[in-house]
Amino acid sequence: GEWPRCREPWPRAARTVMGPPGQKPDPWATEATRDKYLESQRAAVTRSERVRLAGVVFVVLFTQLLVYPGVDELVAALGGDSSIDASTAFLATQLVAFVLFSAVWGALSDRAGRRIPFIVVGALGGAVAYLALLAVVFTQVGGFRTALALRFLEGAFTIGAFSLSITMLMDLDGGHGRN
Repeated sequence: GEWPRCREPWPRAARTVMGPPGQKPDPWATEATRDKYLESQRAAVTRSERVRLAGVVFVVLFTQLLVYPGVDELVAALGGDSSIDASTAFLATQLVAFVLFSAVWGALSDRAGRRIPFIVVGALGGAVAYLALLAVVFTQVGGFRTALALRFLEGAFTIGAFSLSITMLMDLDGGHGRN
């Protein structure tokens, strides 16, 4: 038999290793056996969550670093001045979005009581904005101002995936040092 999830169909005191009358023996009938099993399942989920969330953090940070080595060429390809000012504006636009939207994403997820859907929306929105930026580069449609707007939009979405993933890592049991 499966351990009752919501409401116990028979009184706890009446439950034995044999389970309720007329059903197969319940291997999870004792509290200690059930708790040990559930703890092993939580550890497995926590491990897989840790890996997935760390993957989100890695992808966000990696995509940030991808732009830095060729930022002057990218800015020039987008129609911006190849000076340090245009490159700085290109990088700073995203960081401004990070600062403005990190608290917004946190407040939205706290209000909803969930984080994963917001991480998904942030990651997908950031990816779409990156692809749109690539389209601007390859098609030469839109110019530098469009690229700055897309960079801001990308930052607004990406910080959601990043900040909420970090928050979820901190929420996982047993590992503020391991997360």
